[in-house]
Amino acid sequence: MTKAGAKESIITDASIKLKEAIDFKPVHYGKKQVALYKDEDKTDGVLGDVADILAVYSSATVVVEGHTATPPEKIDSWAHELAKTRADKVKASVVTHGIDSKRLSAKGLPGNLGDGHPDVKLKIAGF
Repeated sequence: MTKAGAKESIITDASIKLKEAIDFKPVHYGKKQVALYKDEDKTDGVLGDVADILAVYSSATVVVEGHTATPPEKIDSWAHELAKTRADKVKASVVTHGIDSKRLSAKGLPGNLGDGHPDVKLKIAGF
């Protein structure tokens, strides 16, 4: 509830800018959808920084978007599952740094439904 005359803020497009991309090892179409970081140590450091930011902004909620490089003609349930698996992996990693899982949600955006790269984006959903 807001005070009389106070305006509510609406976040329409805010994201956490990562100092380094979170990249995943490629998975060939049809193989098991496994989310493995290309560089585990680097990624742990980046996600530790994300957790530090979320600790400062303790009411922020974040959507973790998993992406793939799937060509449009191969976007199917397999591609959606791979993208979601990547988002879930990042969410779980941030939680290991002390952030409550209720503040994070994960969704998959394979191929041209997302950015077309095997990575993730973290978008602020609200405060």
